[in-house]
Amino acid sequence: MNPGEYLLRQGEEISALYWITLGEYSLHHHAENGKVFSLGQRFVSDTLIGEIEYLTNTPSQFSVVAHDAITVDVIPPALMQTILSSHAEVGIWLSQRLSQNYQGGMAKTMERFLQPLHFTILADIYQRYLQGKPLVDFTQVYREAERFGCSERAYRRVITQLLNDRYIQKLSGVYTVCDMDKFHRTLTVTARSG
Repeated sequence: MNPGEYLLRQGEEISALYWITLGEYSLHHHAENGKVFSLGQRFVSDTLIGEIEYLTNTPSQFSVVAHDAITVDVIPPALMQTILSSHAEVGIWLSQRLSQNYQGGMAKTMERFLQPLHFTILADIYQRYLQGKPLVDFTQVYREAERFGCSERAYRRVITQLLNDRYIQKLSGVYTVCDMDKFHRTLTVTARSG
């Protein structure tokens, strides 16, 4: 699949499941009020897409868009049924995978909705720093704002505050963490008082 092509479109019935051999995609949801919530870009290998819609017989909850050229195997629903009927271990693997995704997704969702925006952006930057990942998921600010379910203006306001408070600094166009101890202390106190 080429950059910009949809694997799944929000609201549409799925016609196939997709096994991504290797590639990067973005996942987002458009609300009726015009707001967009994005789960960011994900670089994956050997990943199944469309399994929740297949198992629940529901339209796609998110749009899944190829970010770069990605290699996928198309699995028709009838073939998936055959695989699940004849290989119990695939069903067990799928159940474990869905359970883990649910737990991780709910934990992140609850944190983002129950904590102030400042905290969720600060926690995201902290986690990315610890994992050695870029401090932004998207290069466009409006797409980064979508990851937190806020406006571009609100996102910029928080980033500006983090710069002013010296949590992060911008060097050669890249945000870096200034003081890890300060990050950790603030996250711990905010999480307790949240």
